[in-house]
Amino acid sequence: MQPQINIIPAYKIDKQKWDDCIQQSSNGLIYATTHYLDNMTDNWHGIVVNDYDCVMPVPWRKKLGIRYSYDVPFIQQLGWFSKDQSINENLLLNAFFQFVKYGDYAFNFSNKLLAENKLTQHHNYILDLSSPYENLEKKFNPDVRTYRKNALKYHFSYTACHIMEPVNLHIELYQSQLKHITAEDYRKFKSLTLVLDKNAKAFARKVISNSGELLSAVLVFKDSGRLYNIMNSTTATGKKMDANYFLLTELWKEFEHEKLLFDFEGSDVPGIQKFYKKFGPQHQPYSRIYFNKLSFPLSMLNAPKPV
Repeated sequence: MQPQINIIPAYKIDKQKWDDCIQQSSNGLIYATTHYLDNMTDNWHGIVVNDYDCVMPVPWRKKLGIRYSYDVPFIQQLGWFSKDQSINENLLLNAFFQFVKYGDYAFNFSNKLLAENKLTQHHNYILDLSSPYENLEKKFNPDVRTYRKNALKYHFSYTACHIMEPVNLHIELYQSQLKHITAEDYRKFKSLTLVLDKNAKAFARKVISNSGELLSAVLVFKDSGRLYNIMNSTTATGKKMDANYFLLTELWKEFEHEKLLFDFEGSDVPGIQKFYKKFGPQHQPYSRIYFNKLSFPLSMLNAPKPV
């Protein structure tokens, strides 16, 4: 029997059924939950198969009256999420391209797309925290042990902090470099963070010096399967003292034995990628598509390029 596919605006989505589908999917990610989408996107519709057996969020905007999909700040991967894996990819993509004929879109790590869709591959890394920390440490590059040992001599404090402290540090250190993220994007992100914190799906940790100076901080989003390294920032002084090595390893020690993956949240930036690889993580790439299926002459428009 042919599955029933509907494209539903966000305000008509059954949020409980949608979020249940995300949670029950083997590839479920926090970015696709209704809280996340409602707070971060300008607009979104959901492609829904049958009674929320499979869902696919589509963030969109309009330009010259044309609806297009776009790259939403602080959302790394979307795509489809299914309670079972027998979904017909072509049916979903046909519905997607009927709804938005232009733009870009990131599919999640488990979505398999046909090569003719002109995909670009992007990098992400994960670390399994279910085993003892000592087992994780065995996979670390020797440099990590050296840097952590160096950090220990400063007698840092690793502690919980206000949920906005890592956000404010990130903005202070990086806002001027991240031109594609607007003040409105940060406003939305702060609103999302407060919502997730209220629902016990966000927490923050920091490392401070003996004198109380903030050296490094991380904002972590949490769902039933992952800890997401959403914002991790280190001051210039903290970098000299290897504070971030101490912060991350203490975080992993805090959550050792839990059935969670630590999601590094990237990265395609060579320097950041090199840093993540030092911890011996699993590479879990995902795909992005840049497309223009408009009729001529609108087809001459350039599809969005990655920032």
